[in-house]
Amino acid sequence: MVTYQERKENTKVYVLLRAGDVIGCFGNLKKLCDSVNDPKFLSYHTLIRKKKDRIDFAGYSIQRVRLY
Repeated sequence: MVTYQERKENTKVYVLLRAGDVIGCFGNLKKLCDSVNDPKFLSYHTLIRKKKDRIDFAGYSIQRVRLY
C-alpha cells in the first residue's frame, strides 16, 4: 500500500506559460484546456496524446512539473 507521503512525492502538476509568464497551475489537463479561451489553443483531445513533460505551441508552453 502506498502511503500519503509517497503519493505526494510523486504528484505532478501542469504549469501553463505564455511568453515565459506563468498563467496558472492545474492538477489536470482538462481544467487547463477549459480555462483558456484562445482559438489557437490546442484541444484537450490533441494534448492528451502527447506523452512529453513539455509541450510548446503557438506561444504557449505546458510543462508537467513535480510539486514540492
